[in-house]
Amino acid sequence: MDAYVALSPDWMAALPVERRLPKRANSWLARATFRLDAKAASAMFHPRPLDDAKRMELGLPLDTLRYIDLRGEDVQEAIDGTPDVDVWVDEEVLAVLSASSTSAAALYFQRQLVLDFVGAVAFEYAKGAVTSSDTTACYDDLKDSLIGKLVQLAAEPNDEARDRMLRQCREEPARVVARAEHVLGLRDGVSKSLRAAS
Repeated sequence: MDAYVALSPDWMAALPVERRLPKRANSWLARATFRLDAKAASAMFHPRPLDDAKRMELGLPLDTLRYIDLRGEDVQEAIDGTPDVDVWVDEEVLAVLSASSTSAAALYFQRQLVLDFVGAVAFEYAKGAVTSSDTTACYDDLKDSLIGKLVQLAAEPNDEARDRMLRQCREEPARVVARAEHVLGLRDGVSKSLRAAS
């Protein structure tokens, strides 16, 4: 995943790619690339710096560390590339991640961000499934959607397991989050992080 901090007068540009571009030469403040062993073909999100002004705009408490905004994205619609969602991370934390992206704490936090994103998508899908009459969708129908990419991340690599995981997304999204936590290795990650801190 790539994280950018850039001088830009317009973080609300119409296209997501325009929001990530510097507005004049030499205006990048920081850029970091994080590699997560998530077995995903394309990035699911790009973190954006969260400052106090953005917290106020989003109606968030001032001590908010991270915020996942799916921006009304239909998690069942096919997507090409990175979805148009916002994953906000405190700007100071993002800068520290950039400076020490391979430390145990940074790797753990990156995996936790992915887990938070998985949870947001799984619960959004479950919420939509409650109001939808179509409960027969299978993985093959949704494999190019955001929920399909999540299932691909968390389930064993076969159609039966992925169909089972999709049903679990509809019926028990908390179990999907637990499975993703296992796949992302958060237990080991937090242990390493705590050992490194002591």
